[in-house]
Amino acid sequence: MPAKEKEQANRQWQQLIKAIEKEGLGEHLLTRFPATLYHHLMQHCGFIAHYNRRGFFDTYFLRGCDLRIFLQHFDPQHSYFSMQCYGGYADYKDLAEAMLEFVKPRLPTLYQQADGADRARELSLAQLLAQKHGHVLVPLPTEASDGC
Repeated sequence: MPAKEKEQANRQWQQLIKAIEKEGLGEHLLTRFPATLYHHLMQHCGFIAHYNRRGFFDTYFLRGCDLRIFLQHFDPQHSYFSMQCYGGYADYKDLAEAMLEFVKPRLPTLYQQADGADRARELSLAQLLAQKHGHVLVPLPTEASDGC
């Protein structure tokens, strides 16, 4: 990959991560996941192709639990972290290190965001099921209640 394409892939990586941070998960992210970044991830970061770019996107960027799995590939504290991406391809080591440097400090926030997205989705589904069967879900009081 020429230096210009590496720079482009790194910019696309940063834009995708920033969009997830700012806008959350969903279909709107597809425009932030261009072919250059997809090809780098599947060819040099230990991911499989998932048939095509859309399949890869649907696998990792629509649900929080799937985003968490994706991010764990870039988390040196997790067993999914792949030295294949960070040193296995010497020609791409510079790009891999730049990607890791950008995402690493954001991982705790991104993990929280992924968990929050799943929680919101699950609560919405629970509410729909309760309504379907003539029930209403009421949140339990929390410890941080003001005593009312």
